[in-house]
Amino acid sequence: MASRLGLVLANNSNAGHDAVDPDGNRYQVKSRLPTPENPSTELGAIRNLDKREFDYLVGILLNAGFGARFAVKVPYETVVQYARYKPSQKGYVLHLQGSWLKDSSVQDITHLFLDD
Repeated sequence: MASRLGLVLANNSNAGHDAVDPDGNRYQVKSRLPTPENPSTELGAIRNLDKREFDYLVGILLNAGFGARFAVKVPYETVVQYARYKPSQKGYVLHLQGSWLKDSSVQDITHLFLDD
């Protein structure tokens, strides 16, 4: 994933982001594998959202072969606008579905994960 986006993985001690681009932008990556038994598109919880520990969120819905069937790049400010606090998760969550994906700041990056 990181190489497809031109990112360098962060080391394990970097709470709040998973990778960094050449300009120093920090990326948090969240994914979900919807199944027939559990078709939810809810990404993993984002904790400490108020601390701004990332600049972009990459959200990925996986297919049965663990490839990307849908992927987006979302600026931090847009995540703050649309994420909702979920007490049971003790963090903020986003679903990779719905009208918020039409926000002009959301980039569909699925094509970066498709093999030619």
